Amino acid sequence: FQAEDGIRDYKVTGVQTCALPILMEFVRENGGWRVWRDEAATDDLAATLVNIAEEEARSAILDDEQDLWAPALPLAVNRLGIRAASQGQYPRALEIFRIAQSTAEKIGDVAGIAASAGNIGLIHFNQGDYDLALEPMQKSLRLGEQTKDLTVVSNMWNNLGLLYQRSEEHTSELQSPCNLVCRLLLEKK
Repeated sequence: FQAEDGIRDYKVTGVQTCALPILMEFVRENGGWRVWRDEAATDDLAATLVNIAEEEARSAILDDEQDLWAPALPLAVNRLGIRAASQGQYPRALEIFRIAQSTAEKIGDVAGIAASAGNIGLIHFNQGDYDLALEPMQKSLRLGEQTKDLTVVSNMWNNLGLLYQRSEEHTSELQSPCNLVCRLLLEKK
């Protein structure tokens, strides 16, 4: 069961504190009950969101589940996108990362927006769409700087450097790496 304060009884002899609401489903077996599934409710909601095709339906579900509006939700959706990307399912991963970004925007999670934008840029990069990778990577960098998240900032500068290096090796609308890095630095002033 899940108590109001987030503590769940995980065995007869003790309790475990938990930062996220836990979803537990039980089945009747051999005259008694056993746990059939035990996972964070945010993971369950994330899986539901990525399996719904219509944005309006996703938005309605999010509105109904406002008690789960936390940075853990876009993070859970992003994990599903990472799984799809690691399996080479780039179009599906891109779709999932966009869902993560819109979810983060809806709940006001700036770090989630930055992570999702960075992931969108990486998918475009991995697909060789360097021109499409630039804008989400820049957005992630700006948000990382805004929130003072040095991990995001350093990762995005690294990724932008790789993007510029790769774009110079291929025909692209992007200019030379030096010109682009200088332009990005000047935009900050």
